[in-house]
Amino acid sequence: MAIKLMEVLAREAALVVHWHANERNLVNLGVDPVMVGSGPEANLYVPAERKVPEIACLICFANGRIWIEEGEGERTFLPGERFVIGDVGFEIETDVR
Repeated sequence: MAIKLMEVLAREAALVVHWHANERNLVNLGVDPVMVGSGPEANLYVPAERKVPEIACLICFANGRIWIEEGEGERTFLPGERFVIGDVGFEIETDVR
């Protein structure tokens, strides 16, 4: 319980993964980017049958900014913003003011 409380208190930003209508996970964002994909190198593994490539993107957080790097491009996200990779929904959650 104490560990969970410390995680909540220390968290500044997180990624909410919406697998299904009633199933979701929370992934804390920190110094290291989170690699989303269906390959063995992915930090956040999404099965290929969910229409996600081996390396779909990197989700990064630094200095209060959250962005996604895909291929040659980059897109900044705001708190509460939602997006889809394959057929999985994602949402940005942050405590940064």
